[in-house]
Amino acid sequence: MELLSDAEVSPLRPQVRSLSLAAVRVRYRGFELTASDLEFGPGVTLLAGPNGAGKTTLLKALAGTIRTRSGAITLGDAPLKTGDVGMLPQRPSLPRDLTPQQVVEYVLWLRGASSREARTRAAELLGEFHLDSHADRPTRALSGGMARRLSICCTVAASPPVVLLDEPTNDLDPIQRRSVLEMIATLGTGRIVIVSSHALTEISGIADHVVLMNHGRAIFDGDLHSLREEYGPQGEGGVESLYVRAIVANEDSAR
Repeated sequence: MELLSDAEVSPLRPQVRSLSLAAVRVRYRGFELTASDLEFGPGVTLLAGPNGAGKTTLLKALAGTIRTRSGAITLGDAPLKTGDVGMLPQRPSLPRDLTPQQVVEYVLWLRGASSREARTRAAELLGEFHLDSHADRPTRALSGGMARRLSICCTVAASPPVVLLDEPTNDLDPIQRRSVLEMIATLGTGRIVIVSSHALTEISGIADHVVLMNHGRAIFDGDLHSLREEYGPQGEGGVESLYVRAIVANEDSAR
């Protein structure tokens, strides 16, 4: 699939500064998350960690679906608002009997667009995401990759400056994953995109920033070069090896 060009998706890309978390504390279903002095800038961030490390809890806190007990989450100089965020959950679902055109129209209408505006903008968005040839087919007829692209299209339809993607390449074949990865890389220009994933090698190939979590805390926050310098012997190692070393070192220090 051809990578979306800057001209095609520029209306989707609000220019933002940074997303910051200061002394944020969350308790959710008995799990405690603490995030202090954590900052996400424009571009793609890989958010990684073992199952139960707090990745999805962090995304939900940023999306406003669970409340923080203390601390501050700011976008630039202002508190982060739910309208600033678009989130794709780990297992997105689409109305099977509606068409992509109808689904995107409805999302835009929910975000305040008039019926006419929603109809026009939905058609434009489906073109930008290379789904226009399937705009009037039921979503149940879409391939897995097309359905995931449609889900991401809905996530960014209202031009949120912050996009949260929870395991966006799960259950996709290699061709579909490549298509979705190219889309994510393009969306990371001029907006904050945080991708929670175990597909470390794939996502690190498009990521500007890496955050590793364990036991509800960020144990690393930096770029891939810094991760390699800290956890790679002689500054070497693939991202999965670096990840394992970071987690093992954190477990050892906690003993």
